[in-house]
Amino acid sequence: MEAIILVGGKGTRLRSLVSDRPKPLADVNGTPFLDFLLTFLTHQNCKHFIFATSYMSDAFTSLYGTEFKGIPISYSFEAQPLGTGGAVIKAKDMLQTGEPFLVVNGDTFFPIELSALVDLHHKTRSDISIALFQATEDDRFDLVETNRYKTLVIGKGKAKTGDLACGGVFIMTSSSFAKLTFKRHTLSLENDVLPNLISNGIKLTGLPFDTRFIDIGIPSEYLYFCANHMKMYHSNID
Repeated sequence: MEAIILVGGKGTRLRSLVSDRPKPLADVNGTPFLDFLLTFLTHQNCKHFIFATSYMSDAFTSLYGTEFKGIPISYSFEAQPLGTGGAVIKAKDMLQTGEPFLVVNGDTFFPIELSALVDLHHKTRSDISIALFQATEDDRFDLVETNRYKTLVIGKGKAKTGDLACGGVFIMTSSSFAKLTFKRHTLSLENDVLPNLISNGIKLTGLPFDTRFIDIGIPSEYLYFCANHMKMYHSNID
């Protein structure tokens, strides 16, 4: 499977701890955070990485070049930040197969059993499938309301504790974007693109996972990952 990695954000929330590099390259005891995510994805059978870059894009090309542990890397460069939705729309043109592809945030760690999400995607013949988790606090995560597997509402507000929330891991099909009716280019994936596609008839499903969701853009979450990454990381790749 090919994977688009969203690494274009400026990381303003983490600036107090990480100010000299893009957020996905934040140092975790001597290793860039992104290394942990990419290694996890190689164990999930990803065969091609596409970095959707904007802010300090040269930091990624200098560090990774054209491959990571034998997996080829391509770069989708944004002259101006396009938002998560605009970044996916641009980067998908670099996909090399017509198969469903993965989209993940480059600054979060949500080590799910990816094969389960892929199986759901094929079983339900969905256009887009999302990994979900239960929100652990109020008004921080994007709310997702579901009826069994079918997502009914996304982009309508923030989740309360215990609600289902978007985990930033998506299985997508390129053909579903043909129904997008936006003319502007800077778009949020959760708040613009997905609600627009749902209103235009695509089938979007979600699958909840019990795995802890880590967003290193939150300083306390970054510090938690730095302290616990060995346990979290190795328990999900062994």
